[in-house]
Amino acid sequence: MGTWGPEVFDSDDAGEFYDEMVEKLVYQIVYLLADEALTGTLPGNGDGLVVAAADILAVWGERLFYIHIEPEVAKHWRTLSLQYFDRDVTTAEVQSPENVQLRAERRAMIESTFDRLIAVC
Repeated sequence: MGTWGPEVFDSDDAGEFYDEMVEKLVYQIVYLLADEALTGTLPGNGDGLVVAAADILAVWGERLFYIHIEPEVAKHWRTLSLQYFDRDVTTAEVQSPENVQLRAERRAMIESTFDRLIAVC
C-alpha cells in the first residue's frame, strides 16, 4: 500500500481519488437520465451534461485506467441519450439545412462519445 511508483496514479490515495471522481460522474449521468425518465425532460442543458460526463469518463479510460462500468450500462446510457436527442426537435430546426447538418454532426458526436466510453468499460 502507499506509493509504489513514480507516476501520478502510483499511490493508493491517487487511485482512490480517481475512483471517487469516476463515481461522481457516473452518479451525475444516472441522476440526469433518471430525471429525464420521470419528467420527460433533462434538467437545464442535461443532454449536454450527460454527453460531457461520458466524454470525460471516456478520456480518463483511454488515458488512465479502465472505467468500472458495465458495458451494458454505458450502452443503455447511449440509447437513452440518443432517444432524448432524437425527440428534441423543433419544426424550425428541421426546416433549416444548416440546422439539419448540425444536428447530424451532433448526433454522430454523441454516438462516438458513447462508443469510446463503451470501449474502455
